[in-house]
Amino acid sequence: MVKIIKKNNYKNNFLKKKYKLKKIIFKNKLLNSSIGNAYIKTSKNNIIITVTDINNNVISWSTSYSSGFKNNKKALYLSVQNASEKCGKTAFKKGIYKINMIFKGINDSKELMIKGFYNVGIKIISIFDKTSIPYNGCRASKIRRV
Repeated sequence: MVKIIKKNNYKNNFLKKKYKLKKIIFKNKLLNSSIGNAYIKTSKNNIIITVTDINNNVISWSTSYSSGFKNNKKALYLSVQNASEKCGKTAFKKGIYKINMIFKGINDSKELMIKGFYNVGIKIISIFDKTSIPYNGCRASKIRRV
């Protein structure tokens, strides 16, 4: 004997189960990922900060432009601290309390980024610096003849 299932009820039950599974998985991720990584890319004009969990799933990100600074003010020290605080707040709400910081790029404002995360309440476990250093560099240009 074959049961006849109405289409509407079947869809609703399937959707309910699907959403319940998503909620459970999301809760487990939050409980397991109290430690995260903060990848910070700095340049002359802008700073990009992303906070991920251990499995490299992005939890929050911020730039100095998104924190309200435009044009030349993006490279100021105040913009760096505001961007790191903004990124740290969303990460703290989602359950990250300890961070490994990974820097890439040349900038003086590394101390202020550390200070910004510390002000929010996130502890810093370790600091890495992955800036690429050229050993020989590019080929020099040809000497101009007069």
